[in-house]
Amino acid sequence: MEVPTDDIDAMYRKGVLASEGHDDQRRLEESVRWFTLSAQKGHPLAQHALGRAYELGRGVTPDATRAVHWYTQAAAGGLVSAQNNLGLMYKEGRGTAQDLEKALYWLHKAAQNGDMLAQLNLAVMYYEGTGVRRDEKKARELLERSARQGEPQAQYNLGTMYYYGRGGEQGFPQAARWFHLAAQSGDAQAQYSYALMLERGDGVRQDLEEARNWFEKAALQDFALAQTALGHCYVRGQGTEKNTEQALLWFGRAQENGDPSAAHALGQLYERGLLVERDEAMALKWYKQAAQAGLGISLFMAGRFYEEGISVPADPAQALYWYENALKAGYSEAEARVSAMKLRAARRDAGAVTGSQDVQ
Repeated sequence: MEVPTDDIDAMYRKGVLASEGHDDQRRLEESVRWFTLSAQKGHPLAQHALGRAYELGRGVTPDATRAVHWYTQAAAGGLVSAQNNLGLMYKEGRGTAQDLEKALYWLHKAAQNGDMLAQLNLAVMYYEGTGVRRDEKKARELLERSARQGEPQAQYNLGTMYYYGRGGEQGFPQAARWFHLAAQSGDAQAQYSYALMLERGDGVRQDLEEARNWFEKAALQDFALAQTALGHCYVRGQGTEKNTEQALLWFGRAQENGDPSAAHALGQLYERGLLVERDEAMALKWYKQAAQAGLGISLFMAGRFYEEGISVPADPAQALYWYENALKAGYSEAEARVSAMKLRAARRDAGAVTGSQDVQ
């Protein structure tokens, strides 16, 4: 059906129909043609949609400069989503020179007009002190406004501020409430944080089975810390039955996803023979893998294995190397081992010198 070229609403709707639920390049290109026709005639929603197409490269070659152009047109027409996106482009210096003053102007404008993403983004700027004096109270107020509209990231950030008492009074029950709301929306960080509160009984009734359920939801989204926590649940039988296969599975996934504490946990299993046959060589392998990521306790354990000759020949030089790196990583218990080993080395050196002298 032909669309009159003066019906900008109809042209915009054609663009939406061509783009919705499609990744087919020809359909996306068609949507851009309709959005362009409508945008050129001043339709704010089409201008914003065209800006997004250029920003994301959907149906066109990515072009941040053109994205800024169309966001500017839509923002001037009062479209709050475009005002938010334009503010972010100025903040990040994409498609234009970075200009924090303009970023704040557009984010303030959108936030005042009720845009929950702008309220979230503006809160981050106040919290970090980006282009404005750092103000945690203002950040928390903005997060409250965004969170009450259902923005999951704002809900999670607000929960964090209540948990640590930033920008106002500390409140574990409020933190748990906001974490829970964000968790229900599928936010993996919030699912993990809410699970921790359930596990510890912080602000909520302790519920180990429910904690394990939320750890699992986050773990299934490849959130590494939750995968490690879920592994520990299976080791301890916490909220579930002990399960060797599941513990090894989740620790393995977590360390693949970048959590060194999961590799350390695998080291502990093999060193102590928990759920698996004791294997000190395998334990050292996992401790060293975690140590390579800078985990202080793993650096310390590697040092202990070399000092005591566990699964490897005793090697004081190697032990000292690992202990010193553990100390540099902030693991204070390594200080006594470093001092003791250096003292022993100094005594050996002194004895060697004395023993080489002629006795008159």
